[in-house]
Amino acid sequence: MGAASEAPRHPPLARVNSEPSQPEVSWRMGLLTIIAEALHSLSKSIVRTGLSILGIVIGIAAVIAMMAVGTGTQRAVDEEVSRLGDDWLVVWYEGRQRGAVRRKGGVLPTVVEDDVQAIRDQCQGIRALSLAHFFHGKQVVSSIGNYNTTIRGLEPSCFDIFHWDVLRGRRMTDEDNAARYKVCWLGITVVEKLFGTLDPLGQTIRIDRHPVEVVGILMPKGSGADGEDLDDVVVMPLATTQTLLAGNFPPRVFFAAAKAGVPVQIVKERIRSLLRERHRVGEDEEEPYGMFDRSVYAEARGRMTGAFKTLMTFIASISLFVGGVGIMNIMFVSVTERTREIGVRMAIGANSRHILTQFLCEAVVLCGVGGVLGFALGWALANFTVSSFMGVLTRGLTVECELSYTMVAVAIGVSAGVGIFFGFYPAYRASRLDPIDALRYE
Repeated sequence: MGAASEAPRHPPLARVNSEPSQPEVSWRMGLLTIIAEALHSLSKSIVRTGLSILGIVIGIAAVIAMMAVGTGTQRAVDEEVSRLGDDWLVVWYEGRQRGAVRRKGGVLPTVVEDDVQAIRDQCQGIRALSLAHFFHGKQVVSSIGNYNTTIRGLEPSCFDIFHWDVLRGRRMTDEDNAARYKVCWLGITVVEKLFGTLDPLGQTIRIDRHPVEVVGILMPKGSGADGEDLDDVVVMPLATTQTLLAGNFPPRVFFAAAKAGVPVQIVKERIRSLLRERHRVGEDEEEPYGMFDRSVYAEARGRMTGAFKTLMTFIASISLFVGGVGIMNIMFVSVTERTREIGVRMAIGANSRHILTQFLCEAVVLCGVGGVLGFALGWALANFTVSSFMGVLTRGLTVECELSYTMVAVAIGVSAGVGIFFGFYPAYRASRLDPIDALRYE
């Protein structure tokens, strides 16, 4: 009677779990409740939590800085290309190679002019050509000051080639060049140096003691690829510079622009082929002309930006991986420290899904906090990099950081992804604990 009628001291765990008085619905916490409890659990060890999210902060900061600076750099390159155009090339006569010396002598004075005329007649796909004279460091004197600048002697087609426009005044005409009018167009930098706040239109400046009338102000273009001030220039008709400044030295440079839809590389090869034929350059002989087209610059800028993005992505990947390992480590420690708590929750009704959700949410919250801090740090780092170093790294190209919704989405998505990826296994381990063994854990 004694042994058979004895009631067990403790009810079986399965019965406790199946008691209707313990409503399972109490464990179906909303998302806000889960997040609040996750923050409460993480706040119990501030130092450990802070050290764990440091890797996430660094990784996200690197990603955001890379995207902000990279996007700003690419936009700056695109803006410069749109200002200057990428559909033209410059060709200059270097002379024929004789032994180890390149000689420009022994040719007709009009060799470049004759070549340009042949290109006009025989090369297809070219919309504009312009011979050019360059005179660097010329002193220009106005009524209130003087300034050393670059004089460019160009033909009227140069405005089309360089996508130049006139801010005020008029553009160059064929008559200006044919009649050798003593007129000029000033870049905005020259205007500021020579006239300050005075209106330069109609004023007379002196170049090598020759009076020249200012008939136009060029639209500002900013800095070039090498940091050169593109507005520090005086443009004059080519024939006028030949008379006033060049003397017996004929033009040795010309520019050519491709028609819309015609790749500049095709135009370049057509010009090269014609010039080799005209100058009877053999297969193994060096060409007497040098060539450079704007697409080379655009490609170089693109490669630079791509290399920078690749480097930053690599750094960010390493930082995120280290941060993810830190998250996994703290979650394993948390599971170990809270083993008895897990057992109690399972004993009063929590199932494996609840435990998995709880610990996985803690990992995501941990990474989310790191993502927010990393975003702020990355944006600050990007602005510091641009203001301190990008002017040197990009050789004067003006770069500004750009913030986009894509960057915000990347910060949130990557942070959540790292939390889920590295937090899943510790959370899964916690959810698979045996309730009885967990209750016995000390």
